[in-house]
Amino acid sequence: MAKSARFKWEDLANSKAGKTNSFSADNLALLSNAKTAKKSKYGNIKTIVDGIKFDSIGEGKRYSFLKLMLRAGKIKDLRLQVPYELTPKIAKTKTAKAVRAMIYKADFVYVNVSTGLEVVEDFKGRRTSDYLLKRKWMQVNKNIEIYETNTKTLKDGRL
Repeated sequence: MAKSARFKWEDLANSKAGKTNSFSADNLALLSNAKTAKKSKYGNIKTIVDGIKFDSIGEGKRYSFLKLMLRAGKIKDLRLQVPYELTPKIAKTKTAKAVRAMIYKADFVYVNVSTGLEVVEDFKGRRTSDYLLKRKWMQVNKNIEIYETNTKTLKDGRL
């Protein structure tokens, strides 16, 4: 099977069509140095739903599902990217550097109307060690259990 031919901007500029359209060196430099989209560490594809950027397609689909549940009256007070401070910032001292606060950002927070309880939800494609640590901190320090959703719960249509 033959490989598909790829062209470079330099090839276009040096071609007959490129010369007749008089590509300047400045335009050529801009085109050839254009940044390509950086591949995600975990293979997720960022997406936009209703003008809101989501870290993955699954998270965007979950948002769409939760919007339907909001309209149906099964949930209320839907909020996105809600921060929780797990440890406070420690100021710089003479002997030690400053330490940043540890923050966990929940993907979705809403109230389940049937139970009356606030739900802190996170869509997970992969559970990282950083996430597992923050989940434990939420359980121990804030007494909040994180409801994890994934592609399977998208198919099931569960709240």
